Amino acid sequence: MKPLFSKPAVAYHRNPKIPKYFRKMLGTYRGIFPRIPSVKVLVWSFIASFVGVGFVAALSYHADLFVSHQLPTMVGSFGASAVLIYGVIDSPLAQPRSFVGGHVISAFVGVSIGKICTAIFARPDNFMWLQAALSVSIAIVAMQITRTVHPPGGATALIAVTSGPKISDLGYLYMAMPILFGAVLMLFVALIFNNLARQYPLYWRYPRKPDVIVEYVNESDSSVDTQIDLSDDRGEMYGPKIINSSNANLKETAASDNSICHDTNGLHTEPDSVHQQDGSTVVAMVDDGTEAAHCTQYRLLAESYQKKYEDTLTRLQAVEQELKLLRSTTTLHQS
Repeated sequence: MKPLFSKPAVAYHRNPKIPKYFRKMLGTYRGIFPRIPSVKVLVWSFIASFVGVGFVAALSYHADLFVSHQLPTMVGSFGASAVLIYGVIDSPLAQPRSFVGGHVISAFVGVSIGKICTAIFARPDNFMWLQAALSVSIAIVAMQITRTVHPPGGATALIAVTSGPKISDLGYLYMAMPILFGAVLMLFVALIFNNLARQYPLYWRYPRKPDVIVEYVNESDSSVDTQIDLSDDRGEMYGPKIINSSNANLKETAASDNSICHDTNGLHTEPDSVHQQDGSTVVAMVDDGTEAAHCTQYRLLAESYQKKYEDTLTRLQAVEQELKLLRSTTTLHQS
């Protein structure tokens, strides 16, 4: 089983004649290549996106209320959002927090940059390149800080400064109409159609943190103290609770892992335990969402690592005894 959280790939192209900086550009040959979805998923992705985009566009171009007041409900960045919220619904970038928040924050940044440049420069059109660059760059940073990263948000900020008077005259109303209004309509369609064959969203405000990640560190490493972090800090939105424990506690932890998967009927399937061994470090990860049918497999995996650990300890003890004999023999010869 692969770990839920893996170290960043650092393997570069092996040709030593190419400088390391350029070898990075050749890729690491790692990553997840998406599979072709099933026909069912393809059909519902088409239906959901057709209804969502069509509904918002119809209001923007044919509803007298919006046309007469020159209030669009559709912007180009919604096309990119449709790919995420209707086609890649499991992505963190497609969740409501990122979708709505990313668009609204980016709209605010774009309008603000436009107003600031208009106030500073006598001919702001001559500095359109600066407005475009600043709006997108600041929008990216703002979405990263607020954890609402939504790639189409960059286009939303760009549209605010490059679309001419039709958008710029809206001012901060651009945040509400078309951005917030259109995003909410598309989200409403996503909730209806995505849940007919799939599940959406995965979360609204923040994802549930993985319950426990246990790192067993070599006892000789005095720089690592035993600590348990059971805080419920919402600031660690994507961060798990971490338990650092010495190797002496490995056996006890393995026993507790075995007791977790005690219900084979699926009524109590709390943690998912995945172990990864890297030198002297073993990482154990737990997730409440594991099916009971997998518990036996994970328990056997934990038992195999426990057995390897015990075998290693036995060999180390044998080596220590041999060293003691060698030292005693050396001492006798010297005397």
